This record gives sequence, structure tokens and C-alpha cells, in this order.
Amino acid sequence: MGYISDSKSYREYMMVMEREMETLREKNHMKHTKDNITNQVIEDLKSRAERGYKKYNTTLGENNKDDYMNHLYEELLDAAQYIKKEQSIIPDIQKLIDESINNEDLGAKIRKIYGKK
Repeated sequence: MGYISDSKSYREYMMVMEREMETLREKNHMKHTKDNITNQVIEDLKSRAERGYKKYNTTLGENNKDDYMNHLYEELLDAAQYIKKEQSIIPDIQKLIDESINNEDLGAKIRKIYGKK
């Protein structure tokens, strides 16, 4: 029976069933855990898995061809840069807070410097 779980129609069936379960959870306000942050991470993982399947037409579990250690290393390098970037902004934000006379003034300054362009 192992071949059934490897078939495309079985995967499609399981995806449909998962979507139906998610709909039921949403209707019944059922969550995976009592912790809202953990629930958000679970939802993010599910969303990434769905996007990955649509993009690559395979699941992470099925794909044995990629070099995952190298992928991880590159992602961690990116993450380190993102963290450093955010850390570099903190002193600037603190200075704006210290210099601002009120929240409206602070908001205007932050939007001017960091707002979407």
C-alpha cells in the first residue's frame, strides 16, 4: 500500500482534506495550540508549503535532489544580514524618539525616513 501515499492523486486528495480541515478549524475557531504565536508560525509554515508546492510541483519531503545544507547556510547568511540591518536602525529610532515633541511628530519623522516609497 506504500505506493498509494506516493501517488499524485493521493497527494491532491490529502491537500483537499487539509484545506477542508482548515476551513472547519476556522469556522469553529479551533487552533493548533493554546499559544497564539505558535499558531501563527504553524500557519506561516503551511502557507510556505503551499506556495512551494505550487512553485515547484513537489513537497519538501518528496524532494531529495537539493543541497539543503547549502540552502540553509545561505538563508542563515541572509538572516544575519537582516538582523544587522534592523539592529542598525534601532539607535536612529531611539534618537528620533528622544528628539520628538509628541507622537504625531515622531510618526511624521519615521514615515519620512522609513516609509514606503
